Amino acid sequence: MPKRYPTRASIHRGSTRPSGQPLLTRAERRQRELLERKRARFQRSKDLHTARVSASLVVAAVTTMVSTTALGPAEEITPHAVPVSDTAERDAAEALFSARAQDVASRTYVRATTGDVSDVLVPAEELLVVDAVPAPLTARDHLEIQAAAAQADEARLSQYAQWLAGFSNGRIPLDRMTPLTWAPGHMLRPDAAAQLERLNIAYRAEFGVDLLVTDTYRSFDAQVALRARRPRMSATPGTSNHGWGIAVDFGGGINSFGTPQHQWMRAHAHRFGWELPAWARENGSLPEPWHWEFGEPPSSYGD
Repeated sequence: MPKRYPTRASIHRGSTRPSGQPLLTRAERRQRELLERKRARFQRSKDLHTARVSASLVVAAVTTMVSTTALGPAEEITPHAVPVSDTAERDAAEALFSARAQDVASRTYVRATTGDVSDVLVPAEELLVVDAVPAPLTARDHLEIQAAAAQADEARLSQYAQWLAGFSNGRIPLDRMTPLTWAPGHMLRPDAAAQLERLNIAYRAEFGVDLLVTDTYRSFDAQVALRARRPRMSATPGTSNHGWGIAVDFGGGINSFGTPQHQWMRAHAHRFGWELPAWARENGSLPEPWHWEFGEPPSSYGD
């Protein structure tokens, strides 16, 4: 009886290769090769899109930052310079968004599936790819960028703690103060101004408006006049931190306990060196929700 050999059909139905993989027809091998090519094209397209997203996110973050020039030693500061280092903001933005870029890129693709092959990647040309500029930075993004930059800039700004040495409270030349860019007529010690600029960017991203500043540096004569008008609500002339340029009074909702603005400040302002003093809190000895201070008052100066 002649020897009979199995047909391709019978091999495909039940037989396997030694590796355990079923034998494939020529059409099936061709289909698998095409699928692998599609997967490779898709991955290349996605990698390119990720790079574009990452670049545009960093550009968007950096362009929202205050435009400033990094300063050198304290002696070089000028009355109208805000000592904010743009390098710190740029580094913070890149650190945050490099980690986030892959996730954002993935979310800007709409993944399609066909039939019952739910785990097959569809080729790039069949995807809806969002090539527009990615969604704007969130308020949380702005907060994290500015807070990271504030922390990175602490060492550089620490030199300004002794910037007013030799002067007395409320009797400081105005060229030793730094104006706030969004609040004309208001100024602070340079380091306090720099960190408040950053805090304002984060606040504006959250609430859509700038911090409402009602009082900052206060001269000795202005403190005397205020004490005469409001003896119970103002410090003795020569003792107020307004006289050192490290205290700010706010309005716009921050001046009331329990508002979203006040609660946001309590939660985040400390990351920029600004605090509501214990005596000014709701259960403090003299509640003043509007009065915020930067760092510690200078103990080595004489009033």
